[in-house]
Amino acid sequence: MTKIEKLYGYFIKSSGVTTDSRQTGKGKIFFALKGEKFDGNRFAEDAVKKGAAVAVIDNCNYKKDDIHYFCVEDTLQALQVLAAYHISRLNTKIFAITGTNGKTTTKELVKTVLSAKFNVFGTEGNFNNHIGLPLTVLKLKNEHEIAVLEMGASKPGDIKELCEIANPAYGLITNIGKAHLEFFGSQENLIKTKMELYDYINLQNGTIFYNCTNNGVINIEKYKCNKITYGLDNNNCTYSAKPIIHSDFFAGIDTGSTIIKSNLAGYFNAENILSAYAVGKFFGISDELIKEKIETYTPENKRSQLIKKDSNLVLLDAYNANPTSMSKSLESFISYPTSLPKIAILGDMLELGKESYKEHLEILKTYSQAENLKIIAVGNHFLELKHRFPCVQFFKSTNELKSYLSNNKIENSFILLKGSRGMALENILSLL
Repeated sequence: MTKIEKLYGYFIKSSGVTTDSRQTGKGKIFFALKGEKFDGNRFAEDAVKKGAAVAVIDNCNYKKDDIHYFCVEDTLQALQVLAAYHISRLNTKIFAITGTNGKTTTKELVKTVLSAKFNVFGTEGNFNNHIGLPLTVLKLKNEHEIAVLEMGASKPGDIKELCEIANPAYGLITNIGKAHLEFFGSQENLIKTKMELYDYINLQNGTIFYNCTNNGVINIEKYKCNKITYGLDNNNCTYSAKPIIHSDFFAGIDTGSTIIKSNLAGYFNAENILSAYAVGKFFGISDELIKEKIETYTPENKRSQLIKKDSNLVLLDAYNANPTSMSKSLESFISYPTSLPKIAILGDMLELGKESYKEHLEILKTYSQAENLKIIAVGNHFLELKHRFPCVQFFKSTNELKSYLSNNKIENSFILLKGSRGMALENILSLL
């Protein structure tokens, strides 16, 4: 019996997998991962005392016995190999989604649409990296017919690594914009990394879903596998639709035969809706069921949520931000028809590296003079520009803004919250 077979035997009998000794329950497998400031091996004994069936460690000095401790060369690699082995034992179709913007919203919409016909499992929250994805995969059961997995990338080679774990036969790249440039080094490296999803699926002779608006960014012609294309106002695609806005601000599409109205705020979500429509059609789901599923989906993840707060209307789109998504959010926000004063509270766009100053400057240059728009900029990157934009109100941190709002309440306004995850702008929602 190989080591992975033995570990898989433990997994089959377990109640699940965890990397946090504080969340270890009876019968779970604890993986002692290492980080810059912690060594999970130190918590292995504590996990066993809390009921872990097995603690997987990579420092055998922490091994107390041969029953509750399983020593490997590298715990993270063992976690990833276990996930890949688990997928190989299932008949579940793996559908992977990546992209700079919209991948989580698209993943939720695709999962919702496919659930009309299949038993579907999907990435929960933002578990989309080299640790989160294998943890997600290890929750898959035999009864799951399709798994919709989100794949995130913060450096070159990330998507290839995740594909080798999940082995997707279907994949979709929402778009490719500017994000994590600090770690990619260049836009070219970012494009190459995202395209690793299509590269992998092409080798598997699977099916890729291609957004025609990525024209010029992705060389789709080099792929010989099955290609399903979709695009707004593009009749050369397999599936095309016109974007629509309903109830003043919510996105929808008109396919010519079906009008779908979503609960997603912002016209830019029309692309995400169309991608889910294309996937649904490919998998044999009727227009009526696709329409029903999308129209009953309500976002609850700090993305494209329109919230009524006392006298204010708040557009909460604060889960993450990069130059592309911030521009789209601002354009949509500015276009909203209302007599209310508009206030855009913008948090720093993180992980842009040497491009950071230029990209933050571009945002303020483009939008600071917009009619009926006041900008409040939050974070050290925006603060560097304070001397150049006297019309913008600057705060060093979200906590500093919270203190200000406690004594200076905003009323009777339409407010956008948009910033990177590290800015946690949703924390000011209670003060609006």
